[in-house]
Amino acid sequence: MTTPAAALRLSALDNRVFRSVLLVLAGVPIAAVYLWQALIQPLAFGAYLGDFQESYMRAARRLAVNSDPYDLCRTMGCLEPTGPQYVMPPPLAWLLQPLISVDSHAITVGAVLVLNASLFFFIFCALRALKVNDWQLATLLVLVAISFEPVIGNIDEGQVNLLLLALSGVWLWGWVGDRWWGGLGMGAAVAMKMIQAPVGLLIL
Repeated sequence: MTTPAAALRLSALDNRVFRSVLLVLAGVPIAAVYLWQALIQPLAFGAYLGDFQESYMRAARRLAVNSDPYDLCRTMGCLEPTGPQYVMPPPLAWLLQPLISVDSHAITVGAVLVLNASLFFFIFCALRALKVNDWQLATLLVLVAISFEPVIGNIDEGQVNLLLLALSGVWLWGWVGDRWWGGLGMGAAVAMKMIQAPVGLLIL
């Protein structure tokens, strides 16, 4: 037997208008904070993107002069989760070589836009893969994604994880639909960061 309070909560959440009001009340501040921290602030006032500049671009510069991008792993070790040590597979540093001579502000703007686009592309792929047709549920999932604190942290540091997330979305969409191109997303993700490799092994 349900309590009156539980019954009241259930009936309120069953009301689509009430759910819409909740989404607006929660969504406006969440969206405002995300836009400020993930787009407006880094684009208007600049951002350093520590991991991108100190690790990824440093490795790209060393590759460009035929040097070892993993030199810091020999001298400092690669056991720390963060730092200037480059621990990714070579393709990421190789692909970034054309950006070596580009202005750092332009690189920051491009990286921030790409990372934001990657997040929303993942959301799009996930919604298609999960066949989410209800706008309220889709809005809720978007709010959950953009309010997840590590998302902002990844943008602040310029980490490649959000790009991997987008590629994972391609894999998920292709896997659900039994499409061959899903494997391309997984393969590209593994080529950039080995953390995706266990998932690739599970789907073999």
